[in-house]
Amino acid sequence: IETNSAGGPIGQWIAIDAPDRVRSLVLGATMARTDRDLNGILRQWLEWSNEGQWYKLNIDSIIRTYTPHYYRKYRWLFPLLRLLPKPNNPRRVVRIFEGLLGFDNRPYLNEISCPTLVIGGDADKITNLKLQTEMANQIPNSRQVIISGVGHGASQEANREHEEKVLQFYENVDRFAE
Repeated sequence: IETNSAGGPIGQWIAIDAPDRVRSLVLGATMARTDRDLNGILRQWLEWSNEGQWYKLNIDSIIRTYTPHYYRKYRWLFPLLRLLPKPNNPRRVVRIFEGLLGFDNRPYLNEISCPTLVIGGDADKITNLKLQTEMANQIPNSRQVIISGVGHGASQEANREHEEKVLQFYENVDRFAE
């Protein structure tokens, strides 16, 4: 299973609940709990979602997801984001943010038995390096890869390096499990 961001907790639970069906797990730019900073971000995004302020949510999520070096080249497109329609199911977005507020999978991480790769950027402003490292340290049979100079969008910002690290992990899953 390969997950990213808010999908990480889902991947964690699948690996916990169905260990016989999960050969390996990749947890990209994600966490096993929310801390004060992430809860603050989620509360703000939740407020904007409930108010229908999708432009603010979109801009803020871009600025927090990518490093300035990456998003500045696309900044000229920001005004066009005002033209985007609201999500087809705004309530779904709200439920995602509500579900992440204050969640904590740490007590269950030791039940993940498959080889696990925790990968993310050291400049992540959403699931910060502390949260990622804490998660990696609590999952048996895991290893962590930190990509320097990229944020929450590590798989886009450092596409080639991210892909290489994930593919190397998959190639070594059997050896890694030993």
